[in-house]
Amino acid sequence: MALNNLQYESIKRVYEERRLAHAYRQKERRQEVYDRIPGFKELDDQVIATSMKQGRLLIMSKGESAQRDAALKQLRLDLLDLKMQKKKLLTEAGYPYDYLDLEYTCSQCRDTGYIDSEKCSCFRQMEVEFLYDASRIRDLLAVNNFSNLSKHYYYGEDLENFE
Repeated sequence: MALNNLQYESIKRVYEERRLAHAYRQKERRQEVYDRIPGFKELDDQVIATSMKQGRLLIMSKGESAQRDAALKQLRLDLLDLKMQKKKLLTEAGYPYDYLDLEYTCSQCRDTGYIDSEKCSCFRQMEVEFLYDASRIRDLLAVNNFSNLSKHYYYGEDLENFE
């Protein structure tokens, strides 16, 4: 049994809500770090400014040039240095170095439901759960399962095997 459009849209909505919740949590963590670690916001601002310089240089300069390549290399080194400074400040303040990284419920698909163009295992699991709910199998399994099996229906060798 395949998902209908409503079920598919419901699953996609679950993924969207997960992404929004994780982005909100990341924003909260960033603000917490800004409030608790002096100089961290300034480093973040420097990363943004350096990244913008790098982008402008890539857009504005045409073709290959030794001067452009040297400038790009220096900007990459500057970005790396700034990122290392940020990680150092985080760990010195008692935070994990990856405290500001975006978290995911599923690290394989990063909460998209897909890896490349294939459905992720978490998406397939959610499909199964939606189909179970739609078919009411879950309700049936709550009552009709081995924990409710009665030995009163068996006799002889079958009863021995049952026990």
